[in-house]
Amino acid sequence: SHPFNQKETLTPAEWKKKLPKKDRPDLAMEQEYFMTMDPATKTVPRERLITAYDYADQIRNSLHRSSASTWTEHGPNNVAGRTRAIMFDPNDATKKKVWAGGVYGGLWFTTDITSSSPTWTKVDDFWDNMAVSCMAYDPNNTQIFYVGTGEVYAGASRGFGLWKTSDGGTNWSRLTSTENFYYVNDIVVRSVSGSSVIYVAIGNNYYEGEWTGIHDGLYQSMDDGSNWTQLNITEANGTSYQPSDLELDSNNNLWIGTRNNVYGYGGGAILFSTDGSNFTALYTDSNATIGGNGDNRVELACAPSNSNVIYAVGAAIPSDDDDISFFIKSSDGGSNWSSITIPLNSDGNHFTRSQAWYDL
Repeated sequence: SHPFNQKETLTPAEWKKKLPKKDRPDLAMEQEYFMTMDPATKTVPRERLITAYDYADQIRNSLHRSSASTWTEHGPNNVAGRTRAIMFDPNDATKKKVWAGGVYGGLWFTTDITSSSPTWTKVDDFWDNMAVSCMAYDPNNTQIFYVGTGEVYAGASRGFGLWKTSDGGTNWSRLTSTENFYYVNDIVVRSVSGSSVIYVAIGNNYYEGEWTGIHDGLYQSMDDGSNWTQLNITEANGTSYQPSDLELDSNNNLWIGTRNNVYGYGGGAILFSTDGSNFTALYTDSNATIGGNGDNRVELACAPSNSNVIYAVGAAIPSDDDDISFFIKSSDGGSNWSSITIPLNSDGNHFTRSQAWYDL
């Protein structure tokens, strides 16, 4: 594919003929690119955000504010954006407080998700501009949350690693040990004999004309995020799997759904581990052997009532119109899989609308 500033030029009629069914989120991202790039470097300098916000805070704190000045948000304030992270607050006994993170919408929370019209509060103006992709809490200390940043599936926004709170979301800080984690696909925190082990699924992508993300694969921390070790999960061609989805079943086994790595291999696979260190591939989609073509992204769901029941849905390669490649279920812990019929919408499309690489 081409970087946005070298993208092929087509007439409106040619664009329409090329991909008539899609909403074209790539064109929306192209517009965003040109609106935010540095004219001197022809890139979007997202790495400058932290420095810029720190400087802005210093300026605001130095200004004299009149107590008579009041501000009301003019909007828009009712558009959520694409939401990829959601978590019920484990410290709320009423189970009404929910956290949500969006690729372009930052981190938010509501104190009453049961309300017909919930009120959402953003976690300061800096988070309002962060690409939040995933969120998890520590089962051994529910005051500790982790948030992952960076949106890999469309290459829409590079992240700044992991952010952490130790007081239930009141104060947040970035884990400097993760500054090279540009795309955090998912997070789980696994309790092992009373100790907490963090697992993060790290990706990389072709972004602004080059491959970004020197770290990718499955990473593990056993000291609350201070240090990280890459686990050895290697696919048949000798390169590392790129995890897309991480799940824990009711017996604390770790499951991984993969996507294609930067070499175009390893997608469409389901991996399983009982100890969190050694993994076995229990399923591989036949399309995943095609290097360099497509995503083969896999999303998983483990039944909370039965650790043997797992559901998986996978994205197809572009030559199959980016549709769903498979929807399967196992009732014996992944030894055998059976297909599930996927219903079509009234317009004849599956629920991903031929954008499984993006809408899965």
